[in-house]
Amino acid sequence: FASRDLCHGVLPLAGRIPQWMHRTCAGDELHSWVEEFGSPLNVINPEVLKENIRDLTAATESRGVDCQVFFARKANKCLAFVDAANDIGAGVDTASEHELLQVLDRGVPSERIVCTAAVKTEDLMRLCLEANVTMVIDNLEELRVVNALAAERQVDADVALRISGFMHYATLLRSRFGFNFEDVVTQVVNTLPAAEQGRLNIGGVHFHLEGYCPGHRISAIRQSMGVIEGLRRCGYRPRFLDIG
Repeated sequence: FASRDLCHGVLPLAGRIPQWMHRTCAGDELHSWVEEFGSPLNVINPEVLKENIRDLTAATESRGVDCQVFFARKANKCLAFVDAANDIGAGVDTASEHELLQVLDRGVPSERIVCTAAVKTEDLMRLCLEANVTMVIDNLEELRVVNALAAERQVDADVALRISGFMHYATLLRSRFGFNFEDVVTQVVNTLPAAEQGRLNIGGVHFHLEGYCPGHRISAIRQSMGVIEGLRRCGYRPRFLDIG
């Protein structure tokens, strides 16, 4: 039994083969590459990443939005993409100590690196503090540990708060990480004594939603702005919103 009213699906996307792929497949180099490297071959073109970053940046600039694009390191293990992102002035999002060490070793400036690992060891937190890399904090326990490590080293910790619990009309938006946006400011202020809050530079707010619905992201952005205003009223100076 089937009904047009009950059956739903997503139309398949047509495959797109850009010109550089056509040229590669038609060229004589393939035979020599197979002889040198064996088969199968994994052919990459980091220039495409640069083109996509330029297009996205141009779109935001045309609308008066100050945007910094970050390449997610875990999306591809090839370090050529890290180099390409760095060459064009983009940032890199790291999710582990190994990824962070790799990216630092490739010469990416610390101000263009963010650590978004869902589970952060103390070693990873120490490395972020030493390298002055912004950490995205998910809960009060991480906040306490980061604050203690910063006090131990007599340095300030650059952090962002990952938030969740957003509503899109009557629907709760699913997210596996972060503080609830409705009470995150109160939690932060009440957890750390006033004398210790000075060790934390809360530079921004971050969220990570499942799916790619534009409407969901609009709702999350609107609700995140309330968190940013609340942090500013408490004396912090958040300067960015990371939409994951």
